[in-house]
Amino acid sequence: MYRWWIAYKYICSRFITVAALLAVTLSVTVLIIVVAVMEGFRSEMQDRIRGTTSDIVVESKMFLGLENPEEIRKSLERVDGVESTAAFVQTFALYTSPSGRGTEDMLITAVDLDNETSSKELDAMLEAVPKEPRFDSRLPAGFEPYRARARKLFQAQPRTSRKLFSEKWLKKDLWEAQGVAPEHMRERFHWRTLLPPVVIGAESGLLPGSVIRLTSFTADGARPAEQEFLVAGYFKTGLYELDAKGIFMRLREANQYLELTDAGGNMKVSGIRVSVDPEHAGPQALPALKRKLEAQLEKAEVLFVKTETWREARATLLNAVKAEKIIVSIILGVVILFAGFMIFIILTVQVVEKGRDIGVLQSIGATSTGVANLFFFAGTSICLSGLALGTLFGISFGMGINTFQRWIHLLTGLEVFPQDVYYLDHIPVKFRIEDLAFIIITTVVVSLLASLIPARRAAKKLPTEGLRYS
Repeated sequence: MYRWWIAYKYICSRFITVAALLAVTLSVTVLIIVVAVMEGFRSEMQDRIRGTTSDIVVESKMFLGLENPEEIRKSLERVDGVESTAAFVQTFALYTSPSGRGTEDMLITAVDLDNETSSKELDAMLEAVPKEPRFDSRLPAGFEPYRARARKLFQAQPRTSRKLFSEKWLKKDLWEAQGVAPEHMRERFHWRTLLPPVVIGAESGLLPGSVIRLTSFTADGARPAEQEFLVAGYFKTGLYELDAKGIFMRLREANQYLELTDAGGNMKVSGIRVSVDPEHAGPQALPALKRKLEAQLEKAEVLFVKTETWREARATLLNAVKAEKIIVSIILGVVILFAGFMIFIILTVQVVEKGRDIGVLQSIGATSTGVANLFFFAGTSICLSGLALGTLFGISFGMGINTFQRWIHLLTGLEVFPQDVYYLDHIPVKFRIEDLAFIIITTVVVSLLASLIPARRAAKKLPTEGLRYS
């Protein structure tokens, strides 16, 4: 018991020990928060990527080079574990603004909405569109009529592909949401309802009801394809690349626009999306099913195609986020090493300063192990106390980080987490037992090493060395 009392007196004897305690607390707190936020970003990004693609994609290596998609679909659906398949077309096009003054590249994705797999994927993107549009705070007050119209359109837009592409929305409800009078509808806007409809990303800056001109190439690549389309509504994936430059249309409109079907009645598409049942969607089962599909394609003599799981398709992005998390953790882990080094210096100095006390304790019967435990307890007490406080503060702050950032914005007007930069309406935080265990174990190991060396040095001191000049 005396060891704990003496260790407590040693800890409280200098302010630098309090500084070491604060260093451990702050380093553990910051490391827990940063790792949790990085894991939250990784998990959020993975979920959003997962929501924009199927489990497995079979895609032609050539431009619109997959022929006879219906036969290939039926062949793939015979593989055990495949739930459904759907053909798709994906190509780039140039978008020309209504004024004709500028062009931008857009990514066109055409899907068969009569297919359950395709309709479910698009429905999820339509459901993700917020009820309130996000406006740039720097827009002047003169844009208020535009804001009001956009807000009404966001609220009125159907959240299913069946309703969005229905005649009721395209010929009536869309224009009522914009406040178009019936007489103006017949005179100025009726021709727009005759155009093929498309759905654009929520970050494109265009309003539903607008007309866009798209220029691409026909399926044979022999000549350009140019046509006007009606913007029917928005979709949202959470990935800025798609939300700003993505366009969805029905496969039958793409067939007419890109001339996918040749004179012999054979259709060409970009590839086939494959949805699997839950039993085969795991990280180990999905690659195994992918190999079965590749064998089935080889058996059907389907050439010049690549088969990828959704993780493989976005492996570069996911691995980059994972590597960033590891690098940041290593950099912040150096702070814990610094705190451990502070404990080592403090205990080493105390061993030198408390030489007389060590000699007195040894002369009245204290063993070398008892003296070593005294300094070992002092060091581990600092580190474990800092670890406990840091873990408590880190988890508490992480769970309430969005509340804190909202209060900072209300009090100072400072946008800590701007949505127009990160395209998230909250700071994603996810605590993993593995991350917390790694931080705790690392801190404990550092504290043990930082305390053990000075403790062994104190145990080796002879009583006569401490009492010689006393």
